[in-house]
Amino acid sequence: MRDLFYPKKVVVVGVSESKDNLAKNIVRNLIKFNFGGKVYAVGANGGEVRGLPIYTSVLDLPEDVDMASILIPARFVPRVLDECGRKGVRRAVISTGGFAEYSGGGREMEKELTGIAARYGIRFLGPNCIGISNLDNGLCVPFSPMEPERNRVGPYSVIAQSGGVAMRAGSLLSESGLGYNKVISIGNKLNVDEADLLEFLAQDGPTEAVFMYLEDIRRGGKLLDVIRACPKPVVILKSNTSAEAAHIARSHTAALASGDDRVLDGALRQVGAVRVRNVEDFVMCAKAFALPRMQGDSIVVISPSGGFAVLAADIASGLGFKMPTLPEDVVAVLEERSRAGVISFTNPVDFGDIYDRSVTLDVVRELIKLPDVSAMAVTVPTGGGAGGMGFTGFDAEKLLRDIRDTSFEVGKPVAAAVFAGEDQLPGMMKAAGFPIFRTIEEAIRALAVQRDYWRTKERVAS
Repeated sequence: MRDLFYPKKVVVVGVSESKDNLAKNIVRNLIKFNFGGKVYAVGANGGEVRGLPIYTSVLDLPEDVDMASILIPARFVPRVLDECGRKGVRRAVISTGGFAEYSGGGREMEKELTGIAARYGIRFLGPNCIGISNLDNGLCVPFSPMEPERNRVGPYSVIAQSGGVAMRAGSLLSESGLGYNKVISIGNKLNVDEADLLEFLAQDGPTEAVFMYLEDIRRGGKLLDVIRACPKPVVILKSNTSAEAAHIARSHTAALASGDDRVLDGALRQVGAVRVRNVEDFVMCAKAFALPRMQGDSIVVISPSGGFAVLAADIASGLGFKMPTLPEDVVAVLEERSRAGVISFTNPVDFGDIYDRSVTLDVVRELIKLPDVSAMAVTVPTGGGAGGMGFTGFDAEKLLRDIRDTSFEVGKPVAAAVFAGEDQLPGMMKAAGFPIFRTIEEAIRALAVQRDYWRTKERVAS
């Protein structure tokens, strides 16, 4: 699998000088993302693209290449894949659609492709996919234009059966400030499937956790074995669980439903996978695993108001967290700094009239060190608290950095939620340098993901 992600010479097949040519975007992306290897272009009409000559056949290339990115009409793909085999190309991304997801004739072409691949020992992604975005070396071969500044390098990798979901997951991880390392679209997964890719990513140095979107699972036993052995968190979003979804999925990636969803749910839990229900939860989980490892199940929550404290208590209780009582000396400090003196300080802690960065930080530092506190969820309001109170942008950013430092020094997770406008969040995330949650509910759920994942992995390993 490594050769699929780290080739030294790549040929893009299907390139033309036409303004609407999509394969030309693949060449553009490779150049924009500073792919370190050589790039060749092939197209039936020849010409030139971005200073590169367009050869009319793979067989005409001046040297052997490692990988081909193929985007041509489906009926020509078998012939081109055969030419790749004759030229010594052993890895490919087939982005072309129009195979089994489209017609019965497409299924016959798929059989032809598998035969050609077997004959030459070719491993390929697709067909019907957008391929690979590897920010580790600039191998970015989606056929839609990509911009380096909007794709942040990070420690997470994504495997997705849908190109759209793959791109969205990469965008959300980048926008959150976490970033991604590799995003892989597998489409019809005719040759390389999710189990193959997870097995590679489990040993891939830059990847610290793997996120998967699947519409069907064809080698369920193999996938479960790979997840069980994987030393990194695996988060799975499995769709196609209803009759209506199955109909759409068949025309999307030729996917077939994978039986009883409850059985799948239980199997994934048993091997330590985290299952989520939407793409946004990928990001919540990514934030969770960017924090120090949680041990235990007791948390303290700092809330911006009484109402949110009640909501937080309900959420924490529903997720099975214990809520330890605050020490008397901490309660005394809070009562002394309270403006109105009418709040009874319990856990969750109502900070409704205490907007003091030093007090907040002191309380966080004192509580997170306590033996019976496993983690904290802290709200940092920015000008939106009761009576228009809250921290200024500078104070909030400084507080977040101090919370980050405290969390990693103590080695316990502190999930910080920021009450701020959408326009403020990207800047605050960048300034804080660690995960920021959008709501206190999301922060508490992230802590539950952490706790449950590590508990399950310990059980699986024993």
